[in-house]
Amino acid sequence: MQKNRRILTALLFLIALGSSMSSIFLPIYLYNLSTSFKGILLIYLVYFLGGLIAGVFSNLIAHKASLNSFIILRGIIEPVIILLFRYCPILKFPLFPVMLVYGFITFGFWLSLDTYTVLSTDKKKRGNQQGNIYMGMWLASIAAPFVAGLIISRFGYAQMFWVSFIFVFIGGALSFFVKTDLKIKKKINYFPKITGEIGKLNIITFLRGFGFGITTFLLPLFVFFISDNEVVVGTAGMIFGVTNVFATILSGHLIDAYNKKKVLSVLHALMVIAWIILGLSTDANSIYYILVILVFIYQLINIPLNTVFFNQIEKKDVLSYISERMTSFILGSVAVYLLGLFFGFEVLFIICGVAAFLALFVINKLEL
Repeated sequence: MQKNRRILTALLFLIALGSSMSSIFLPIYLYNLSTSFKGILLIYLVYFLGGLIAGVFSNLIAHKASLNSFIILRGIIEPVIILLFRYCPILKFPLFPVMLVYGFITFGFWLSLDTYTVLSTDKKKRGNQQGNIYMGMWLASIAAPFVAGLIISRFGYAQMFWVSFIFVFIGGALSFFVKTDLKIKKKINYFPKITGEIGKLNIITFLRGFGFGITTFLLPLFVFFISDNEVVVGTAGMIFGVTNVFATILSGHLIDAYNKKKVLSVLHALMVIAWIILGLSTDANSIYYILVILVFIYQLINIPLNTVFFNQIEKKDVLSYISERMTSFILGSVAVYLLGLFFGFEVLFIICGVAAFLALFVINKLEL
């Protein structure tokens, strides 16, 4: 298990280094190509649709082609997609099919990675061991946005996409060294369960998906709207990366050392406050500080929620349950993006706060 954890850490580092360089600037890139805000939301809704397809058919694919097929696919296909983004203004092809495939391989990758994480961590040390695995990703995310911002400002988007291509390709190649003897059921995962402990966790994950849709793709665009400067976006992304590293280290210790239900409750209560304050803020300078705090709290929840869920499923049909959970997560993001077609950032921030508040009620019903 330790060997798998080391490979997963290195794999995540390389893929995150390459993928973060392009993904954080993709909404801005699309905006600079005269894509409207609503147009960007529609493009990402197709991306999420690709993720839903991956969740529904993950068992069939993994049963036929092995669990790490999703990781291999990302290592092969994402570099090609990155280059397609680079040549989009020249070739002028429709982005919707590209984003559908992009969503499929990205979320498929996380289905495999989460499954490997369950199989490669010990129940009593799962929080810390997850933190160690994800550390590679967050360390890469510190450097990637800032470096990408510098490359874009000096050389342009074309060179940035080429550098991103190389790192993702190398990371994908490492997946051949990850081993598991997991037997995967041949089935289709239709809808997430909403009953029992796992059902409650799926509901919490759905509500957390609201925040994911904002923090992952729209916050960089929000910062760009405020600053109108890619270097500022890259610097903010680097700071968010540092914040995520500290949050990952701290949350791994918290969930292993303290009552899991209390940890989740306190963190979600803080999340409610952070979203509401951000939604009500009007001063541009203070917004940057609020964003850092919000990203920190959002990341604090990740490992504790993962740990509670992984403990519930480790002796069950792991991939099926992770697929249902992923579907819940994506549906939350889809919901907030659909709302984004009618409301601006401030309202979306408040909505995310309401979603975190509703999650508190479900957490109180958990039997941990």
